[in-house]
Amino acid sequence: MKDSRKTDRAFSRQQKRAIPFFTTLALLTVVAFILPLRPTTSMAEKRVLTTFPAFSARSFWDGSYFDQISIWFSDTFPGRESYIRVAQDLEAAQGLNRNVVVIKEDQNADNDRLDELLAEAESAPAATPSPAPTPTAAPDPEPALVPEAEEAAPEEESAPTPEPTPDAWAEVEHWDGLDAEDEMLRDGTMIALGDMVFTAQGFSQDDTDNYVEICNEFCRELSEEGVRFFNLPVPTAVGVMVASDFLPEIKCADQSKMLRYLFAREDEAIYKVNVFNNLLAHKDEYIYYRGDHHWTALGAYYAYEVFCAEAGFTPVPLSEYEEVNMGLFQGTLYWRAGARDLYEDELIAYVPPGDITMDIVTYPSLKDPVQDRSQKDPSSKYNVFIAGDNDTTVLTNPALPEDSCCIIVKDSFGNPFTIYLAQHYHRVVILDYRHADRTILSYVKEYQPQDVILLNSIGLTQRPGSQSILTTFLKNPW
Repeated sequence: MKDSRKTDRAFSRQQKRAIPFFTTLALLTVVAFILPLRPTTSMAEKRVLTTFPAFSARSFWDGSYFDQISIWFSDTFPGRESYIRVAQDLEAAQGLNRNVVVIKEDQNADNDRLDELLAEAESAPAATPSPAPTPTAAPDPEPALVPEAEEAAPEEESAPTPEPTPDAWAEVEHWDGLDAEDEMLRDGTMIALGDMVFTAQGFSQDDTDNYVEICNEFCRELSEEGVRFFNLPVPTAVGVMVASDFLPEIKCADQSKMLRYLFAREDEAIYKVNVFNNLLAHKDEYIYYRGDHHWTALGAYYAYEVFCAEAGFTPVPLSEYEEVNMGLFQGTLYWRAGARDLYEDELIAYVPPGDITMDIVTYPSLKDPVQDRSQKDPSSKYNVFIAGDNDTTVLTNPALPEDSCCIIVKDSFGNPFTIYLAQHYHRVVILDYRHADRTILSYVKEYQPQDVILLNSIGLTQRPGSQSILTTFLKNPW
C-alpha cells in the first residue's frame, strides 16, 4: 500500500513538472498557426517561402494536401529567419576548411576537353557571332529624355560620348587576377581567395548543349512572332576576377571559352551578347561583390553597354544616373565564410534619369525601380533592385513611344540590369521564369514586344533543374 502511494506521489510530481513544458508547447503551437505572424519570404535564403496549399478533394484523399501543409508549417515557422541566422553563425564560426575539395564530377566533367570542343564548334559552318543589328524598337533615347517644352542643351554641354567597349569577340588567352599568391580557403564548391568569396564553376558539354537547344527553341518560337531574341549569359565572379592560369588549379573552367562554345553552337538568328571582355576590361573596378554571388550594379552597366552595341542603341552614360549608397551589404556567401570582415560589401545603386515607374502585381505600393533599403537588414539589400525577384514586374518610361517594349526573362543577376533598359523602351516587362505562371508566348501576345532578352548567370546555364523550368516556361501551358 505504501509503495502504491509513493508511486502515485512520484507520478503526480512528474505531471506537475511536465505542465510548464506542455503549456509552452501548446502556446507555441497556437502562435505557429497565427497566419499574420508567419513570414512569406526569407531574406537570408533570398527566396519566397512555401505558401499554404489550396484545398482539393484529390490532394485530400491521396494525403498530399497534409504533406503540403507540413512543408508550409516548417518553412514559414515564426522566427525561422532568426534560427537560420544562428545556424549560419555556428557554421561560420568554424570557418572554411583548408584544402577540402568536394565537387561533383559532372560540374566540371569536360573542363579538360573545352579547348577541343571549342575548336570543333567554332569551325562548324553555322558558327557566327550574330546577325547584324537591325533595331525595330525604340530609337536612341537622347531626344526622348529631353522634355518637349524645353530645348536641347547646347552641344558643348551634352553628355560625353561613352568610351568604346572592347571587341566582344576578341580571343583573350590570359589575364591577371587573384592567384596562388593570395591565401586560399575552400569548402566544397565555395572558394575564398584574397578578399573575395566565389562559387566554383565548371563546364559540362551536355548541360551546355541542352541550354543551347533551349535558346534555339526560344529563338524559333519568337521569330514566328517577329520578335528579336537576345541571349545574355552572365559570367560569374570566379571567371573574371581569378587569374586565367590559376583556374585549372581550383578546378574551374575558362568562362570566356565556355561562352564562345555556347554562342558557336547557337542558331545564327540569335543576337548573342558576349559581355565577358567588357567585364574583364573593368575587373579592377567594383563589378562583383566580395561576399555575394551576384555582380554589382556597375558590373551590370558594363554588360548593358555590350547589349546596346548588339541591339543598335546608344548607351546612356552612367553619369546621367544618380549614384546612391545603401550602406553595408552582407551577401549570400558572407554568411558561410569565416573572417567575415573581409567579405563585407557596400550596396551601390544607380537611380535612372526620367520619370521611371515600377508596377508589381503582388506589391502595388512599390513604385520606385531603385528601392531605399539603406536602413534594412544588410543581408536583404540586394532587393534594392526592382524589389527583388517577382513573377512579373513592369517598368514604364513615359518619355518614350508607347509602342516600344521589351521582355527580359531573367534570374536574379538581371535585377540591376533591367533598370538600364528603361532608357530605350517605353515598357520593360521583367519576368523571373522561376516564378512565372504562364508561357513566354502568352506574355509576348499580351505585351507585343519588339525584343526578348534571356539573361541567366553561367551557373544556371549549367543546371538541369533551371533548364527544366525554362523548358516549361517556353512550352507547357498551365
